[in-house]
Amino acid sequence: TYDNKNAGTAKTVTATGLSIGGASNGSATVYGYSLGNSSSASAAIGTITKADLALTGLTARDKTYDGSATATLTGTAAIAAFSGDSVTLDGAAAGAFADKNAGAGKSVSVTGNTLGGADAGNYKLVQPSGLTANIERATLTVSGATAAGKTYDGTTAATLTGASLSGVVSGDTLSLGQNASFADKNAGTAKRVNANFALGGTDAANYVLASSTVTTTADISAAVLTVSG
Repeated sequence: TYDNKNAGTAKTVTATGLSIGGASNGSATVYGYSLGNSSSASAAIGTITKADLALTGLTARDKTYDGSATATLTGTAAIAAFSGDSVTLDGAAAGAFADKNAGAGKSVSVTGNTLGGADAGNYKLVQPSGLTANIERATLTVSGATAAGKTYDGTTAATLTGASLSGVVSGDTLSLGQNASFADKNAGTAKRVNANFALGGTDAANYVLASSTVTTTADISAAVLTVSG
């Protein structure tokens, strides 16, 4: 038996019920051996390692990209120590994705809880493993795009100005690629202009456009010809 139940190193272990015997007439004293007045022995040779105590009851919730790795946990954190031990779960559980970026089935780690109570020193808290959740891409809206009028040049090419994005997380790096064209090449007023947009930049994969197309109007003025000769 150990001197007590608690985890530790170089703990005293006592062996009881010791006796000696032999192959002769059953009396060890025939050979001159005796345990004296003791039938037990003890030595500081034992180690009791801390038991793993699993934290259970938590799940991670999906979220929309917000530029942070913070994860929301649901459920009730719980532990199950050995019967009779006094162990409490203290602190508050906090979840974190492996990184901030959008993706499916992303790993979520848990921190924040500690063990308390008279027997806490006999346990090692094991955080949940295998928690995953999704970070959905954030939706951006293109606004303010206008088409500039031009003089007839035989093409449908159009130039856009003023396009901006709303909903970008502060500090993210994004660019807005765009191309635009008139419905046809001919001169006219309030002609339809179709514009297409695409995201670029380091953080583009974390976003999706609510609409990648915008329709506006602009004029194509008739080109001026000079008669000579």
